Amino acid sequence: MKNNQKVIHFIARAISMVFHPFILPTLGIILLYHSNSYFQLIPYPYRLAILMTFCLSTLLVPALVVAIMSFNKNIDISFRETKSRRFPLLFTAVSYFAGYMMLAHIPASGIFRIFLLGAIIILIALLTISYWWKISLHLATIGGLLGGFIALALRLNFNPWLSITSLIFVAGALGFSRMFLEEHTPKQIYAGFSLAFLIEFLLITFI
Repeated sequence: MKNNQKVIHFIARAISMVFHPFILPTLGIILLYHSNSYFQLIPYPYRLAILMTFCLSTLLVPALVVAIMSFNKNIDISFRETKSRRFPLLFTAVSYFAGYMMLAHIPASGIFRIFLLGAIIILIALLTISYWWKISLHLATIGGLLGGFIALALRLNFNPWLSITSLIFVAGALGFSRMFLEEHTPKQIYAGFSLAFLIEFLLITFI
């Protein structure tokens, strides 16, 4: 029984790391490029520039800041406490905004800017909530991606069923993992997912 628990714990921890909030936005763009939509028709140099902008502003820069913070022994980089989340969330929102501004100089990036704008709004909401409650960042990230994909499918009239199915599966796996690891309660998981889903879905649908 103990061995089974260890295996499940290892799998849950691996899922949390592979689908980390820093990694998911870049994975989402890669998934969007392979969703049988007009995004595949965007010239390769533009697609590469958009992907690199997302990778820089949503993954590399935030991860570098957290890595630098890890040298300070007084800072808990696991972000289990709400107080330890505030500066990383604030800096990540700033980094996302820088990416949003950079995308303005890349042709065919309009919908991607809306996607990133939604992510910035989500981060500000998470930062505000984190002053008194530990909402799930993992589920907020996957919720925003799923909401964005569904909104894009409806807005652009295409059917990325495989991408949406994959994101639903990842959301379920992440929800289970975060609860199994006792990082979040069900309410914190549902709240993070629902909040981000609605923000991204409504923004892409109506802007």
